[in-house]
Amino acid sequence: MTRTRIRVACAALCAATWAGPGAAQSRAVRVDDTGTVVSAPLVVMRWRDPVPGRIASNNVDGEFDVALRLSVAPWMNREVRLFMVFEPPAIAGMSLVAKWQSAGRLLPGTVRSGGRVLVFQGRITQPTLQEKLHFTLTADGGRLADTQALQFHIEAEPR
Repeated sequence: MTRTRIRVACAALCAATWAGPGAAQSRAVRVDDTGTVVSAPLVVMRWRDPVPGRIASNNVDGEFDVALRLSVAPWMNREVRLFMVFEPPAIAGMSLVAKWQSAGRLLPGTVRSGGRVLVFQGRITQPTLQEKLHFTLTADGGRLADTQALQFHIEAEPR
């Protein structure tokens, strides 16, 4: 069995409507991220173990950067919590994990597809929040057969 590279279309932090885990939060509002730029809209996933075998992992990993630009003007001079939401993939039962590092304004963290995690808590003092994020995606390569579109977005909960 040969292992090929798998591609994942990464539309990180882009505008799509979704009623996932954050939708249950009545105060959660989707943050305008139209100024956000993804470094690689098509992420090549590489096998973690290049040679298949009984002890080889089926995991594939890929990396990309995001220049995040959030319009947080509606919460100026207010306390707010921001959450990153990673929408579930189109393949039923498929689970992906996104891990990121930040330049300091947002918390680094990890979120599983279909999940939501806190990335900021505090007072908003400027109308835009800008941050550079470096993402690492991990998935079960045995379940990825084709290009998959991934969606992330940020939600705000005023306090």
